[in-house]
Amino acid sequence: MLSYNKLKKLIEEKQNILLIDVREEDELKYGVIPTSKHLPLSELQEALEIDKEEFKRRYGFILDRNKRIILYCRSGSRSGQAAEYLKSLRYKAENYPGSILEWSKYDDNVEGY
Repeated sequence: MLSYNKLKKLIEEKQNILLIDVREEDELKYGVIPTSKHLPLSELQEALEIDKEEFKRRYGFILDRNKRIILYCRSGSRSGQAAEYLKSLRYKAENYPGSILEWSKYDDNVEGY
């Protein structure tokens, strides 16, 4: 299971991961995990149906099936759903179950809510 320490190490070592925040736009005011990209769970299915250029224009990154994708939300529930959905489409996706609630205990720039 992915913990705060493991994820922090992956980020610090600049590992080849894609960290995605699946919370809604209004939740971002509480802070984000460094290096993460934003793709709300509510838009995930539709986002995967648009072409790559439009996806990159809209979200600022590309989803790559060969890259390790780590998802998070507030508590790990929505990101767990997103990870399962992406895995069903053969992406290398996994959930960070601690999500913002855990991260906020260690990072003063992130507020648990």
